Amino acid sequence: MACSQRSKNTNCGATVRQLGDLYLPGPLEHVHQPTPGAEIVASIVHVAKTMAQENPFQSAGAIITDLIRENIPVDEPCTALPNIDTLAHNANYHRRKQRPKHPLNLQFDIQDDHIPNDHIRTNNDLEGWHNRLNSRGSAQMPFYRMVALLHDEASLVPIQVRLVSDNKLKRHQSATFKNLQRKIFLYWDQYETGDKSAEQLLRSCSLLYGPNIKI
Repeated sequence: MACSQRSKNTNCGATVRQLGDLYLPGPLEHVHQPTPGAEIVASIVHVAKTMAQENPFQSAGAIITDLIRENIPVDEPCTALPNIDTLAHNANYHRRKQRPKHPLNLQFDIQDDHIPNDHIRTNNDLEGWHNRLNSRGSAQMPFYRMVALLHDEASLVPIQVRLVSDNKLKRHQSATFKNLQRKIFLYWDQYETGDKSAEQLLRSCSLLYGPNIKI
């Protein structure tokens, strides 16, 4: 492996040879100063690839963020740290090989090992919170008014946690989406019991989400 320092002013010819878990330096030395944090970042990249493959349903961005929080000292420079999106992209690239190939037609079997248990998920709860918060503010909200609004929201968290624990605060869901989700779970149960094929499952779901056209 050659040194990655390549530019108009710097052309480092240092190399490293890997023999299993052993790394041997090449004959040429580095011609530049070491990059602060390079060793830590290399470790993060390696661990992130492994964790991404072992946890296929966890967000690569969340994995990278946790590793950075745990390993990067906040009081020390780390100029070697690349963009988090780049690290997440690399982690996703390595676990892409574990995914099944895309079906070329509707005659295929769904591989359950590649589907999380909570595969039907939406962000409606988060969007609902944002909409409610926006309704209390304005498009051009002053900073200190926003701080006061967020403080009010934070002060309600202990009460809301207590209400949820006592089953006194539940999720509000419209009848339309509640009925839609019920049908999706019904179709999925029929697929798991063998009453529906993958093609029939997809067609049934497409009728739920597709436009209702009357001829």
